[in-house]
Amino acid sequence: MDDSYIQIGTTVFVSCCLAIVACGIILETCRSRDDNVYAEIDNDPV
Repeated sequence: MDDSYIQIGTTVFVSCCLAIVACGIILETCRSRDDNVYAEIDNDPV
């Protein structure tokens, strides 16, 4: 294995991890927003 391949692989791996974390944060934000909307509509806290 060449060092450049290891560097590229690490960069791709880190980028993927950051993308997954970002998606998780966005999904959680959307989910909590939806919960708040539903709570307001139903007027019934879960």
